[in-house]
Amino acid sequence: MSKSLDLLELLESNVLKNIEKIKNLEKSNIKIQKENENLKLEYNLTVEKLKLLQNELKAVKIAKSITQGETSNSHDTKELVDNLIKEIDLCVTQLSSNE
Repeated sequence: MSKSLDLLELLESNVLKNIEKIKNLEKSNIKIQKENENLKLEYNLTVEKLKLLQNELKAVKIAKSITQGETSNSHDTKELVDNLIKEIDLCVTQLSSNE
């Protein structure tokens, strides 16, 4: 009979230990999920910043080519002007639809 009680106590002890481990793993999982979300946000912000910097660099190169009279970047300049015209047209359309 004592052997059965000992086994039962051992089983109960193991179950309690496993429950505690599960709780710790759940806490750890929540912490990792939060960290993962923060890293995703940071990554997205970095990507957006990179895009802005790339656009700024392109604009600087175009401005430099215009001021120095270079024709090698005329395609980029034309593309920039076309994009600006499209943005202006979109703004005008939105303003017209709001009236």
